[in-house]
Amino acid sequence: MTNRHKMTFVNPTFHPGLNITVRHGDKWARLARIGDLIEIDGPEGVISAPVAGLLHCAEIADIPDGIMALEHDTDARNHTGLRRILDDIYGPTDSGLREVTVVFLTIE
Repeated sequence: MTNRHKMTFVNPTFHPGLNITVRHGDKWARLARIGDLIEIDGPEGVISAPVAGLLHCAEIADIPDGIMALEHDTDARNHTGLRRILDDIYGPTDSGLREVTVVFLTIE
């Protein structure tokens, strides 16, 4: 059964094909499944993007560079930029480390 999930984006910009979004914590690793649809409010209205994969990481630095290149937000395509953006959204962590889930989305 395909489930639908609403996901909020600070910068809803995407490129055609495979994109990633990196989310704080493990919520999306527990909630979403491959094939589920993510509903995204964007400048052109709501789009539905299928989940193509999920990767739970103990720390941002664990995300391989090749996967970072798929980040939907160009300012977050490296570990430093991603950490800065997530700290802006969620606040910095006490330890400086951040557990994340990488959600792979297919954008048509």
